[in-house]
Amino acid sequence: MKKILTKILATTLICTVAFTSTVQKVSANDNDSKIKTIINNNDEKVVETTSDDFKFRCTNDKKNNDITMEKYSLKTGGLLLTVVLDNDAQVITVTDAVSDSQTTQTVSEVINGALIPENQAISNTVVQATSNYSIMATTANQNTFSNYEYTKTYGSPNVWELRRPDGSLNGTYYFKTNETSTNRNYLTAFYDAVESINSTEGKLIGSLGLAVFTSALSVVIMCATEGLGEPLAAYLSSLGFSGTTISLSADLGDYCSKAKDNYYNTYNCSSVFY
Repeated sequence: MKKILTKILATTLICTVAFTSTVQKVSANDNDSKIKTIINNNDEKVVETTSDDFKFRCTNDKKNNDITMEKYSLKTGGLLLTVVLDNDAQVITVTDAVSDSQTTQTVSEVINGALIPENQAISNTVVQATSNYSIMATTANQNTFSNYEYTKTYGSPNVWELRRPDGSLNGTYYFKTNETSTNRNYLTAFYDAVESINSTEGKLIGSLGLAVFTSALSVVIMCATEGLGEPLAAYLSSLGFSGTTISLSADLGDYCSKAKDNYYNTYNCSSVFY
């Protein structure tokens, strides 16, 4: 779905400013999703939510059309990261409070990225295998905005490429493996999770519009390397969304967690190659 929708993203991004400026309805279901409204007036709406280890505070600056997401440690209370979206320029600025460093990226960079071999991210020793599938083999492929993805090439055996986000807007780590009796259940679980991610992203895009969804996910990806559900719900609540939309945010976070678990489960019990 991601590849199809990116063709129309450029034309829909111009709608973001007007949309986020007009949505002001206060959510009646914030507390049901662990979201606490701190401030809500004509100038800004500030909400907070927590995950297991972090607190996220999201501020919608209604006058300047900016969104700020702050990430705090629940253990120490200290500020870890600040992500600011300039909706007019569609530019994201990330400030790391720990290293005192700052980077910028554009929202459009959530679309396309490079593949990085998983063995560059994981120090475990891996067994190199070789693939014997035909160039003409039938493949099944799924790409998502959340960057949990797969390509399955049918053959004897089936060959899989699994991809996960690398913590940037557009990059993914990946590995390939042959399907075996040992890893088949994990591959199936990863497949199911990715398909659920794709379906949930589609529902959110239907509710929000592509531009708002992409902007929201871009901020959340840069702020939260673990658990997208809570910060995404906070972001959307700061815009005035509630109910089903917030529930879908939680669902997306759950499916991403399942995909991540089964990515590593597959990696750890498979002979992999790149």
